[in-house]
Amino acid sequence: MAYSVKHGKLIAVHKEMTFAYDVASNAWSRVADNPSGGLDCQSVFAHDSNAGVFLLLGKKGGQWSKEPWKLAAYEAGGDKWETMEIQGDQIPQDVPDRWDGGQAFTGYYDAGQNVFVLYCARSAQTWVYRHAKRK
Repeated sequence: MAYSVKHGKLIAVHKEMTFAYDVASNAWSRVADNPSGGLDCQSVFAHDSNAGVFLLLGKKGGQWSKEPWKLAAYEAGGDKWETMEIQGDQIPQDVPDRWDGGQAFTGYYDAGQNVFVLYCARSAQTWVYRHAKRK
């Protein structure tokens, strides 16, 4: 879950479902399906306060799925997800020849640097993403 002060909403992801809690009306609602799986121990979810979007790194089917890791952005004002096309270094993917194969990421949004930071201990890689503000 992550909170947007601007929208007054707490956004939660669970598997391919997205839910919003509206503080003003004190109500939860299912708002959209996300393009990648969201689960607290298998994905990274954070609010980018600079761009005003929620960022989700996940994959359909969870950590052990053969699907690629994807980064998606959710706009609370429009209740829609967009899968991001990455410019530059790509998201670290699974190591297929290892017995434990699947990656496990941890991460956060750094407001001071305006970046979404991911770290994968299995591959000892740090990956950073800056989301462009909409005009």
